[in-house]
Amino acid sequence: IIFVVIYALTFCISKLLDFTYTYDQYENKNPKVSVVIPVYNAEKTIKNSLECLINQTLKDFEIICINDGSTDKSLKILKEYAKKHSNIRIYSQRNKGAGAARNRGLDLARGKYIIFLDADDMYKYNALEKLYLKATATNSDIVVCGNSEARSDDNITFKIENYLSTNPNLISKDIFNYKDAKENIFYFTYFQAWNKFYHREFLTKNNLRFQEVRYFEDLDFVFTSLAIAERVAIVNDYLITYINVKTKKTLSKYGKKNKDYFYMAFSKFQQSIQERLDWKDFEQIYINQMIRIFFVEYDNAKKQYNKKDQKKIIKNNLDGMVKILIPLDIANKKPNYFYSRYDYIRLRPMLILYGIEI
Repeated sequence: IIFVVIYALTFCISKLLDFTYTYDQYENKNPKVSVVIPVYNAEKTIKNSLECLINQTLKDFEIICINDGSTDKSLKILKEYAKKHSNIRIYSQRNKGAGAARNRGLDLARGKYIIFLDADDMYKYNALEKLYLKATATNSDIVVCGNSEARSDDNITFKIENYLSTNPNLISKDIFNYKDAKENIFYFTYFQAWNKFYHREFLTKNNLRFQEVRYFEDLDFVFTSLAIAERVAIVNDYLITYINVKTKKTLSKYGKKNKDYFYMAFSKFQQSIQERLDWKDFEQIYINQMIRIFFVEYDNAKKQYNKKDQKKIIKNNLDGMVKILIPLDIANKKPNYFYSRYDYIRLRPMLILYGIEI
């Protein structure tokens, strides 16, 4: 019994030390770029992510790793790399999710520019240099690049279609903002943060923070930043590989236990727009984007869940969307209000279940 107690105490103390661990020997107080990486149980992928950074053509940057309560060997790997590379800074915290980890990294960042990489994703060897040169040449608040996706289950890598092929008029502009892009401002890229290169002062000046929730934590951050940015630029290249390692188990964990994730993300996004900009300019764009993402999640649920879980996830998301749409007078929107005829046709019978006819 004494042995068991001692072992338990030793284990608890070691974990407590892991949660408070800090390693920071980087002396450069003004690097060009800060790369923030939330790390949670990423022992299988974090080495690849760090290697792609270490070999970047841009050399003046820091890597801020936020160990978000990992219980595997992630912290050990981070320590090994930090001993070899002085620009790697490590901070640990109890598990709070990627949003909270990115916020802490944002607070710690020293770079003029900042980008948020996930612990299972990778950059091309010249990604940071290309993004940095574009940002400085255009004095942009945000630079967006293309990305490819690799599915870990079948080792397939493919380019994700986005504005690069669907909005040629947008490409011709060196810099733009929502006034130039109109309804395309939320359509030309995804709401994930990993392919956006931010001027750090733009983020801090506008108090832009990630939602500290477990899913869709970057939606409000990314879309609000695109809405308020005065200067957005594009790097017309696929510089980031997003590794899709989300299993059914992981998706089920978030989708079922956090049933309000869709509502929480979009209600926060609506609040951000209403506080910062003229809501009349954005209401139609906002509603159409919410419907579009609802159906993306709908289609994903159909592919990734069993029928019982499909119904639960879809109903939770639909309940949340309708809760937002009713005060926005969705019942009186005409068919031409909706950007996608296909989404409109699919939405109509769903809203009838709530007594709403469009």
